[in-house]
Amino acid sequence: MANYVLAGRQFFQQNTFRSITIGLQPYLPITQKYKMGLLPATGPVPGYGYFNMGPSPTASSTPPKAWPERINEGNTGAYQRTPKTGTPNNFTDALTQADSLGGAPAAAQNLGFLFSRILDGKMAGGFGRRAAGFRQTDVNEIEALMLGEELEKLDPNTFKGENSELVNDVLFERNTKGLSSETFDIMFNERGGGGIETSISSVFGKEMTKGSVGVEVSVAKAGTRGVKLFSRFGKNDVKKAGGLDKAFERNVTKIVKDINKSILDAGKAFDKQGKYADSIKPIMARESFGTSTLHDKFTRELIDRVTKLAKVGSGQAANELAYNYQVPLGSLADGMMGMVRLAGTTKNGWPQILATNIKVKQVGGGGNMADMIKTAAQENELAMGSDFMAKADLIHQASANLAIATDNRIDSVGTMISSDLTQNAIGGLDIAVGERSKRGDGVTGLLPADIAADLLRQIKEFYSNPGFTTDFAMFYKKLLHDSGDLSTKWREAAQGKGRGMSEKFIYGDNDPQFKGYGVWSGGQYSWQDNLIGQNLSISPFLTSRRAGVYAFDGKQATI
Repeated sequence: MANYVLAGRQFFQQNTFRSITIGLQPYLPITQKYKMGLLPATGPVPGYGYFNMGPSPTASSTPPKAWPERINEGNTGAYQRTPKTGTPNNFTDALTQADSLGGAPAAAQNLGFLFSRILDGKMAGGFGRRAAGFRQTDVNEIEALMLGEELEKLDPNTFKGENSELVNDVLFERNTKGLSSETFDIMFNERGGGGIETSISSVFGKEMTKGSVGVEVSVAKAGTRGVKLFSRFGKNDVKKAGGLDKAFERNVTKIVKDINKSILDAGKAFDKQGKYADSIKPIMARESFGTSTLHDKFTRELIDRVTKLAKVGSGQAANELAYNYQVPLGSLADGMMGMVRLAGTTKNGWPQILATNIKVKQVGGGGNMADMIKTAAQENELAMGSDFMAKADLIHQASANLAIATDNRIDSVGTMISSDLTQNAIGGLDIAVGERSKRGDGVTGLLPADIAADLLRQIKEFYSNPGFTTDFAMFYKKLLHDSGDLSTKWREAAQGKGRGMSEKFIYGDNDPQFKGYGVWSGGQYSWQDNLIGQNLSISPFLTSRRAGVYAFDGKQATI
């Protein structure tokens, strides 16, 4: 089966940015001693510039009590017992003290400031999707345009597209009063658009793109609960209709018919109120529909698009202009795509939608635009005589890199924002960034992936020879120093808070009854020269990954 996970794929495929998170967290080791070092990277497709630095267990425990018996949330150890049932035991109470330790967030913030100064990561100017010439934000639209442009490079005449000069971009960027400022996802007169138009004509026939100025692109999965009306039908509908092509045509035809009726019904209500100029009727019709249902939102979009076509000031008659609508159908049958030619007309001055051409074709993959373009290229001698297919694989990655490189993210390189760090079961960190951060006990910054990769190199050098004098070595020593200070403060804050805790809850106590039972070290906490830690501590964590990058564009969520 094809992979249909294309929406938002730039966030887990891109190699442009990495989020780097610094945190000081209570570490609950499974062995008494542990060592700081590089842990296995986590996340989808870990790779370039990925690393996860933190403590990992070593095989060590001090008699008479094994370490796992000391660290438990049950009320079983002699040092754990409390005189009253239902009261927190010493260990549980210690964890509460760790959560209220106020110095960790401040230390993380200071470390983040130091780290940003050390890195001084600056993105070179002229990078990003806008600098690359793309107005589109969707990664799949960018990929389609990049593929189309690659075809145009092979032969500008062959892949220019018959409608490449039909409509001027400026016309569609105008804010027509009462209409949306949005234009078609891809216009055939923009860079790469000609290659896309030629591909559609090659696969679906020239009638499909006759007078067409552009195409609406979707990766929404087809099905009875689909989020796009043209793809909202299922396998039972295919069976009843006698084939996917018939089911698709039946669905599109019905939707267009229902939409046209709803427009005329709204128009009749307005006509009863008085006479209105035909020029404002499309705008009145559009505004009569809300945005709460798929039907209403799609109706608004269709009215908007055909009205813009009707306002074209070129020599082309408005009723001869159209646009295409692409529908991936791979979830119903592998590799299938639906394509519709949409145009506009009027009835009593009110807009009406025309679906003049409806077809389904095998394009491979999930039935997406990139799949269709590659299929068309395989039938073209110029494309097959080149290294187009090899470049297509590179473009898939490059489009993710460009889509993620928004102006906001480029401007955010080197900045640190609050994040929440929670140690998970496998010793890694679950991280919430930006507005999702409530505690602010860590910091997360944005840096280019190549700087993250160089940082990983410095980390490896440091671990192989701690005497290396590097920017990272300076930062790392500060990180360990702050870890030691906070670990000591945690122990001191916890002493005496729980019933019977006090000195009996500290490793190395002189009381023979409890010797070897405790979970803390006496004196100032410190990491040994070979980066060995012991007992409970506030441990450093440093993680570089893709997750969290999403938040550096003013987004609330972390992907």
